[in-house]
Amino acid sequence: MSGIFFGSVVLFLLVPLTTMYGLNSDQSRHSMILTVLALYTSFLASSVKAPQLIVPYPKNGYKIAMALCLANALLFLGVSIVTGALFRMNFDIGRVYEFRTEFSQSLDVGIFAYLNLWTQKIFTPFLLAVGLHRKNWMIVAFCIGMHILYFGLTQHRQHLFVPALVFFAWYVYKKQWPFTYGLILSGVFVLFSTILIMGLDLKVLGALIIRRAFFVAASVTEGWVHYFSENPYVYFSDNILSSFLATEYTNQSLPMYVGDRILPGLDLAYNAGIVATGFAQLGALGVVIYALIMGFYLRAINSLIRNGVPAFIPAAILFLPVRTAWAASDLFASLLSHGLIVGLLVVWLYGSHTQTDGKR
Repeated sequence: MSGIFFGSVVLFLLVPLTTMYGLNSDQSRHSMILTVLALYTSFLASSVKAPQLIVPYPKNGYKIAMALCLANALLFLGVSIVTGALFRMNFDIGRVYEFRTEFSQSLDVGIFAYLNLWTQKIFTPFLLAVGLHRKNWMIVAFCIGMHILYFGLTQHRQHLFVPALVFFAWYVYKKQWPFTYGLILSGVFVLFSTILIMGLDLKVLGALIIRRAFFVAASVTEGWVHYFSENPYVYFSDNILSSFLATEYTNQSLPMYVGDRILPGLDLAYNAGIVATGFAQLGALGVVIYALIMGFYLRAINSLIRNGVPAFIPAAILFLPVRTAWAASDLFASLLSHGLIVGLLVVWLYGSHTQTDGKR
């Protein structure tokens, strides 16, 4: 999974940062240097030779994974019916921000705040990936329909692109394309999208494809690094050590705090990935620690792949959570809320099936 993992850093953080610097040489290179530091730290952590940890697979783990994912998809559907959210769906991309908070307050209550995210980001993409792998077109059709439903209910546009990403991962790994092909295709896509957007003045499409996908994360990372280069580090006093260390960040939501400092009065959550949030906590040391954890995570996934899990399965279901960790969320939120740990669990459960197939 290394190509997908490191490709997400390069495409969605490092390249936009270098582009921003290329267009404005007065901009600091600090964020670029920290991103390269994080990239190589994760690479070393994932590739250094060490004894492999062998975790036994549970009996019927594949069936457990399938049942878990399907049950949560149906549960999400049931909750949306009971709350009435299903009957108020919006598919107008230009109006998503009008409905996003309203739907979230109806659906993301208590434990469902976690279950819904896992269902959208891990469980349903997993079902889609398995459906493709097994050529079960009924499962494929069900999952595509669910992702359209997720967009209508959550107002997050990424759900419309998830089926395409899963199909792409399936095709790429089936054809065994090298990582460089992905970078070339991404560059060609961005080039022709930019020509089309500029030529036809498609501002909304440009905001979705170019600005939102590539430059928001880089801009926010730059903002965080600049702010905490001139202000005290957090030292985890915002959450983990809040009972022992009282600072101006204690009991604060850091994205809201930084957003209010950089763009005051807009009530904006300035969500950033592990480079920015690691730097906010402990400076460059924080970036190294966060990147090490991500590297060890990649090592665990690659170990499962070496033990027989088809590589495209974890690549398909973990691409978005990994991208979120690098570009849009704190490490601990990515591990829990955005499904990195749950995704690892699902891939591990699926591994019991591949082991059984190998014995047969």
